[in-house]
Amino acid sequence: MKKPMLVVSTLLILLFTTVTYAVNEKKETVKERSKEMVTKLGADVVLSDSQRVALETAAVTYFTMRDSAENQSTTLDEIVKKKDAYAVYQTLLDSLLTNEQKEQLQEKNKERDESQSSHSVKVQ
Repeated sequence: MKKPMLVVSTLLILLFTTVTYAVNEKKETVKERSKEMVTKLGADVVLSDSQRVALETAAVTYFTMRDSAENQSTTLDEIVKKKDAYAVYQTLLDSLLTNEQKEQLQEKNKERDESQSSHSVKVQ
């Protein structure tokens, strides 16, 4: 008799914790996420003021498209819409950065990838 009560109690606590976390979870606004994205990019590449403004606008478009993709009827539709959003952002990013900035960004991304792969455990 004690075992079923323990299981039910544990499940109720887990349910309560999950619901509480979901209610308290604060989702950043599109503008906040966009600003953060451009700030992180600016840490890797020196951006002019005009580039920063244009990239923030592009990031707003990207996050708006991603958020609307989450309301799609199927998971496949959602994935397609998110890929489309990324493609639009990537095209704008490529058009706004100079060749030198693109090279710097590629180098930073390569360093980041190498750093992450050296910390990961390889399973064979």
